[in-house]
Amino acid sequence: MLVVAGCVDTDEKIAMLAELESPSLVISLAGPSFSVELSYEQPADHCPVLGKQLTARVAGVDVPITDRGGVGLSMDSVYDCSPVHMWLWIRPETADAIFELSDPSLTIRCNLGDVLLPSAALVPLEALDCGGVPNRFLGA
Repeated sequence: MLVVAGCVDTDEKIAMLAELESPSLVISLAGPSFSVELSYEQPADHCPVLGKQLTARVAGVDVPITDRGGVGLSMDSVYDCSPVHMWLWIRPETADAIFELSDPSLTIRCNLGDVLLPSAALVPLEALDCGGVPNRFLGA
């Protein structure tokens, strides 16, 4: 086990969505793609890794989870907990879209409205309703 001053222990622990402290989402559009980053307050003694039961969907389409968390390396070369990442190469172009992130412990739903449509105007940063989960939207 490696411990670096000011950083978390490098131990990893399988966790459920409901166990994360202060989760927040960053939802991004870049060209045709759709991505979401789930970050959380880091525990002092381990880095959570969300289990295989975690799923993500947008407008009924599965969004691959590309990173389930765990130990990562920060910009200053010290160990840190990695956020959870989801990425879809081609987003569905639909109005009234819903993003869902869920496991057996919790489901987080975000009403995306028409932001997936190519003609949609940029949504103000605090305009997405994610059921009380803090979020940021980064438009195309």
